[in-house]
Amino acid sequence: MSFRTFFCILLLVTCTSAVSAYAASLSIFKAFAVTLAASVFLQVVYFLSLLFMSFRPTRESDRSIHSGTRQANQPQKHDRDETELTCH
Repeated sequence: MSFRTFFCILLLVTCTSAVSAYAASLSIFKAFAVTLAASVFLQVVYFLSLLFMSFRPTRESDRSIHSGTRQANQPQKHDRDETELTCH
């Protein structure tokens, strides 16, 4: 999940929890506490998901791509044509 997606979800959950907590309790202080707890919870979950993604075991095909080694029978792919690399 990218940071932009996470931020949009965090903002949506924060606003939703603030409105629903205020509607349920009619107290600004309780609404603030619930909103703060929900946003901290989401940030902790996002951080743990990043840790999980960075320490999970990789597949053999992913390892060869990330280490920079290529198989001898794999052709090299060019991202751009040579005409795009020339200066205009």
